Amino acid sequence: MRPEPASGAGSPVVLPEGPVGGMLMGKEAPLCGMRWPVCPLDLGQRLSSRAGRARCPVCYRRWPLDEVVPCPWPARVRLWDQDGMERVVCRSHAAHPSMARLVAIEEDSP
Repeated sequence: MRPEPASGAGSPVVLPEGPVGGMLMGKEAPLCGMRWPVCPLDLGQRLSSRAGRARCPVCYRRWPLDEVVPCPWPARVRLWDQDGMERVVCRSHAAHPSMARLVAIEEDSP
């Protein structure tokens, strides 16, 4: 089963449900783990934090900061860091990969 590109060349690769490269996807997906919190609904929106609480400035949802750092959302998009190491992140972090110093993986042509 091959990952499908999200859209166009240079776009993040969204991983399909089921086993991929020894990892489980879907409900059993590993967690993103990025160190800066993002909103799971407003993709790419960084959360602001104050007094141990995180808040989305768009949808106004709130979380205890320790529940969203590191990022607890399922990792489903494969990217690379600047050293060429593969990283699988949540869809919200993948919406703006340059903020996380990541670059999109281009899918090989069959």
